[in-house]
Amino acid sequence: SSRSLARFIGGDEHKLLCFTDASAKAYSAAIYFYSSVNGKASVDLVFSKVHIAPAKQHSIPRLELLVFLLERDA
Repeated sequence: SSRSLARFIGGDEHKLLCFTDASAKAYSAAIYFYSSVNGKASVDLVFSKVHIAPAKQHSIPRLELLVFLLERDA
C-alpha cells in the first residue's frame, strides 16, 4: 500500500530522523518524518536507498561516508 506525506505540516513537534548503516557488502540510508499533533504521534518513511558496496574494498567508515551520496542518486 502507498501512503502520502501531507503538504501542510501542522502540529506540535516535527523531526527528520536519518538512519544509516554500512557493511562490507552494502550501505544504506532511511529517512523518516516524525510529527506529533495533539499528543498523537506518527512516523512516515520519506526516503530509503541501498547500494551494493564497490568491488574495490573500502573501510567500513569510508562506506558509511558514501551513504551521504545516496540522496544525490535518487
